[in-house]
Amino acid sequence: MKRVVLKEELAAVTGDYKLAMVLNQMMYWALRTKSVSAFKKETVEGEKITYGWIYKSSEELAEEMMMNVSACSMRTYLKKLVEKGFLAERSNPVQKWDKTKQYRVLWRTVEKAAGDAGFKLEESWTSWKISGPDWPSYAPDEKIPASKPKKTEAVSETKAENTPKTVSILHAAYGKLFGKPGASVVKKLDDWTSSTFFQNGEAVVLYALEKAALYNARSFAYVEKMLQSWIDKGARTLEAVKELAERKIIAGMPKSTGKNTPYQEEERLLAKAEAAHWREVLHKKREKTYSRNR
Repeated sequence: MKRVVLKEELAAVTGDYKLAMVLNQMMYWALRTKSVSAFKKETVEGEKITYGWIYKSSEELAEEMMMNVSACSMRTYLKKLVEKGFLAERSNPVQKWDKTKQYRVLWRTVEKAAGDAGFKLEESWTSWKISGPDWPSYAPDEKIPASKPKKTEAVSETKAENTPKTVSILHAAYGKLFGKPGASVVKKLDDWTSSTFFQNGEAVVLYALEKAALYNARSFAYVEKMLQSWIDKGARTLEAVKELAERKIIAGMPKSTGKNTPYQEEERLLAKAEAAHWREVLHKKREKTYSRNR
C-alpha cells in the first residue's frame, strides 16, 4: 500500500508542498538502501558521498507518490531540490548509456535548513552512531569502495547473484546463438545480470538474446537497445517484457497472416531465420569444397 507524507518542516525549508513531499520520499528511501549504514557513517563524518545513492526514475517516483503529475514535472521537482542543495545528482558512473539520474540526500543540509527555520527533523544525523557491528569497518588509510550502480537501492533488492552458474548460463546461450563472446561482451553480460534493472536479470537478458537471434541481429548493441527500451517503458519482470514484445508483434503483423496468434507468427519468423542460417552454412560448405577441388 502506498503512503505519501507532507511534513511541515520540509514544507518550510523548500517553500513548496510538492517539493516537500518529494524530498520526504527521497529521505524515506535513503534510509532503506542496502548501503544505509555506510551512508550514515559518511554523513556523520561529513567527508565523502560514496554511498546512499538512490536509482529511481522520475516515472517510478511520480507513480508511487500519487501526485497526479507527469514524469517531466517530477524531474523538475528533483532538479529544484538539487539546486536548493538538498539532493546531490549524478549519472550512472559505470554504464554510460544509462540516462536515469541517481540522487543522494544531503541530510546535513536539510537538517540545517530545518533548524534555521525553527524546526527539527524526526531523525537527526547527530543521533547516528558511527561504531558497532552494523557499521562497515575500514582502516584509517583504506579507500572506501564506490557503490555499484543499481536499478534502485531503495526498492526491492532482487539482485541476481553473479555466481559461476548464473554467468555460465548466459555465456553458453550467447555462444550457442552468436558464437564465443569476447571479453567486452562477457563483461556486459555480467553487468546486466548483476544489476537490478529487472527482477530476474538473467531470465530477461536470456530472453533478449533469443529475440536478437530470432531477428538475426548479431550485435550485442542490439540486445542492449532492447533491454534499455524495456526499462524506459517500465517493464521490470520477464512477464512484462514478454507482454511488450507481444504487443510489438501484433502491431507489426501484416494482414496476410490472417488469424495467426503472435506466438504463431514468432514461430514462423524463427523458422524463417533458421532456414536462412542453414542456407548460409550450406553455401559456405559448398564454397569450401569448390576451393579445395580447384
